[in-house]
Amino acid sequence: MNDSKISVRYAKAIFKLATEQQILPEIKNDMQFIWDATKDEMFNEFLHSPIISISKKQEVIKTIFSGKIRKETLSLLDIIAKNRREVFLPQVAINYLSYYREYLGIKEVTITTVNSLSQEYKNQITEILKNSFKSKIELKEHTNKDLIGGFILKIDDQEIDASVSTKLNNIKKELTVSNF
Repeated sequence: MNDSKISVRYAKAIFKLATEQQILPEIKNDMQFIWDATKDEMFNEFLHSPIISISKKQEVIKTIFSGKIRKETLSLLDIIAKNRREVFLPQVAINYLSYYREYLGIKEVTITTVNSLSQEYKNQITEILKNSFKSKIELKEHTNKDLIGGFILKIDDQEIDASVSTKLNNIKKELTVSNF
């Protein structure tokens, strides 16, 4: 079975359960917690280890997540581990979060700047995007000193790159091409 189909099926199953039981935000928080956990290198190595038995993986997953996520989500993790699909946890979490945002009409926006933005600027950006897209906005912020100045804005699959570093690279390319 295709890797993406596996993660989509698990995500759809927990999303359907969350919708039926009216616990969408709670499961969203669980999936965000799982997604954050899967970014840990040691945890990721654990998930991908072929040496660790299924029962040990189930035990460790239960130990890590018990008391931190809902029983419904914990049951899903147990089923995923039991079926030897634990390597798909990051994708399951991402797919659920995507279904959640789509269902509630939320656009995920990422802004990357040199320095952190003040809350006032974040609010202004969120309001502008909310009016432009006629949608709720979930703004995530990243910093990158290499940008020199300006910003990079990612909305769905669109990217607006208004960074100084990109403009300088474009000028450099134009000057290099025009010399030949």
